[in-house]
Amino acid sequence: MSCKSDKPVLPIIVASDLVGNWKVIEAYKSGKKTSLLDNGYFKIDTNNRFSTNILADTSYYPFILKNEVISVNSKDRYHVIAKTSDTLIMDANLRNFNFRFVTVKD
Repeated sequence: MSCKSDKPVLPIIVASDLVGNWKVIEAYKSGKKTSLLDNGYFKIDTNNRFSTNILADTSYYPFILKNEVISVNSKDRYHVIAKTSDTLIMDANLRNFNFRFVTVKD
């Protein structure tokens, strides 16, 4: 008897796969769709730097990608749920709220 996992298996993601400007097209806060982040974005550059306007600070910060988790400033973590050439879906716990971001490459 084999065990099935409910979690989809992602292909290995490397930092260069994430490079680009990602526009938030849907956002969920604590499981409920929210329009508060309609103009949200994430920017990831070729120097492994990460920026977003989701939080107040839009500066670029270095990040580490390990096991589909983007760690920024050693405190903010974004878990990559799905990634295609033009779509990136991430979960994060920010300021004690669970978020899901559905983004498209801009």
